[in-house]
This record gives sequence, C-alpha cells and structure tokens, in this order.
Amino acid sequence: MALSPALWGFGDRSIVPLLPLVGQAKQGGGEIWVGLPAIAGLIAVLIFPNRKWILAGTSLLLLIYCLLDLNRLQPWLWFGLLMFTGQVTGVGLKGSLWVIAGMYCWSGFNKINPHFVSGNFPWFCDAFEATKEFGLQHWMGYSIAVLEMILGLGMLSAKTRKLAAPSLIAMHVLIVIFLMKLQWNFVVIPWNVSLAVMLALIIKHNSESAHVKHLHWKMAPAIALAWLCPIIYFFHCWPYNLSWQLYSNTQAEATFYVQDPSKIENQHLKELWPEVAFGEGTKLFLDDLSTKYLRVPMFVSDRTCKQYGEYLCRIAGTDQEYKGLFLLSVDQWVLDSDRLEDIPCK
Repeated sequence: MALSPALWGFGDRSIVPLLPLVGQAKQGGGEIWVGLPAIAGLIAVLIFPNRKWILAGTSLLLLIYCLLDLNRLQPWLWFGLLMFTGQVTGVGLKGSLWVIAGMYCWSGFNKINPHFVSGNFPWFCDAFEATKEFGLQHWMGYSIAVLEMILGLGMLSAKTRKLAAPSLIAMHVLIVIFLMKLQWNFVVIPWNVSLAVMLALIIKHNSESAHVKHLHWKMAPAIALAWLCPIIYFFHCWPYNLSWQLYSNTQAEATFYVQDPSKIENQHLKELWPEVAFGEGTKLFLDDLSTKYLRVPMFVSDRTCKQYGEYLCRIAGTDQEYKGLFLLSVDQWVLDSDRLEDIPCK
C-alpha cells in the first residue's frame, strides 16, 4: 500500500480509473475511506494475529475493495487472502502449505512456454553482463520453470522441505537483486522479500508434512482456488492475474490509440501523453499508464481492458477522426501466435 498509494485512495485516479467487477470504469481518487480502514485492519492483524474475527473482517474488507477496483486484486493480495483462510478456519499451516505448493507449481508450469524462454528469461538475464549468455539458452529457462514446480511440491513433505524452502528463498533473493538492477516494478520486491521471510519462518516453526490426510474441508475453497481454478483459466473462465501466471509473459496487451494527441480534450491525459506514447506518438499501453500512476500492473482481462478503453474513449473527447483500442493476445504454447483485435470507440 505504501508503494502504490493511489491504488488505495491516496492519489489521483483521473487517468487510471477504477475497474469495478460490475459496471463501467469510473474516475476515482481521494477515497481515503478505502485506504484508512484497510491499513487499520492490517495493523490490527499484526497486533492481534490470533483474533480470527479481526483476520476474517480484514480479509472481507479487502475483498470488497478489490471488487470495487479489480486493479487492487494483485497476485500478492490474492495469495495473502488464501493464506489467511488457514488461520481464519483454524486449520493452520498444514492446510496453507497446499496453497503455497499450488502457487509455486502453477507459477513454474506457466513458465514452460516459448514466450517466457524467449522473452522474459533473456530480459531477466540481461541485468548483468555475467548472466546475459544464460538468457540465450532456452533449455535453462525451461529447466528453471520445471525446478520451480518441483520445489513447490517439495514444500509438502517435511524431508524435502529442508531443501525446497532454502532453494526457494535463494530464488526470491536472486529475483530481488535482478529486479533492482533492472529498475523495474519495485512494488514486486516487497512481495518477494515477504515470501522469503515466510519460507524462513516455515523452516523454523514447522517440521511436519502436509499429507493428503491432513486436508480439511474448511480449507477446500482456498485449495481449490489455488490449484483448480488456474486450470479453468485455459478455458477462458478464470482471470489471468489469479492463475499464478508470474513472469510467464503471456498476458494480453491493450493499446489505446488516437488520430491526433493534440486534440485530446482531457487536459491531464493530453499533458501526460508524450511521456508514455509510442508509435509516432499516437498510441500508449494501458499497462504503462497503470505502472506509472498506480505503480502496479493492471488487472488484465478482456473485460477490464475494454472497460479501460471505453473510459479513455470518453475522456479523449470527440474531436478525433478515429480512436480506439488494440487488444493483443497470444497462445500460451505457441510462439508468434499474436491475435490483434481492433475495437474502435463508439
């Protein structure tokens, strides 16, 4: 919240609107009634970690706020809400270990694709001169993805956890180092740090295995959301952001375009346009706007991209011969499978 204050009501939202689950995108900003109760709830959870009603109430509050603006439903918040379920239901860490394993397994599986090994992996390796050559070796990208899956499963057994948890901690430390060198998306760094700390605490305080026999019906919803819902993503029935598509490089990309930026009627949009525009200054990525003003990636789906595009169509004004949205999507398993949809403003 400290790194993305505008997301929680402490900043201007005239250019990056609220994207509610129901209805049109709308201008936000200054909703301190969102940020202050959320912060108070999280502080209360830290002070009284064993008070289940505080944890349940804070989780419900955060979920409601996310439904009012889906951009708030970032993967780290989603993971936190699923982990809170273990404490609220009284199942504890044994149930939560299944959520942790699900996140790492799906994160690894989703990286086993040509877009990751030919896009994100080389970009990541470009951070240091000594690692650039690794980025050219596609087999290394695939191997890292498979290793992440194996380490995720290793978290379930007390014996294998002794190796899996330290290995995953090392992975998060490396991610932080590389992201700092690349100077990209600093809001992701605290999440990697918190995951590393969480794994260290698990090593220290839990020495039991999470067998199937330990599964409790109270954890069934959280485990289903962590393990099964990413499957239905492939049938276009579940959001990309909630499918553990971490660094997979398969997200849809939305581009807003206008004929003449100088004719944009909204003064704020007109002033910032040159800072983020590309393609002879007539286009901009919606995700670039989100990253610049909210400091987090936007919640990506066909619906939210179209919501955002319709909002920009409204504030860009009518004095344009053409304006609209390009929506680019890919087949996760096939390179050079770009599909471009042109959605003109109505």
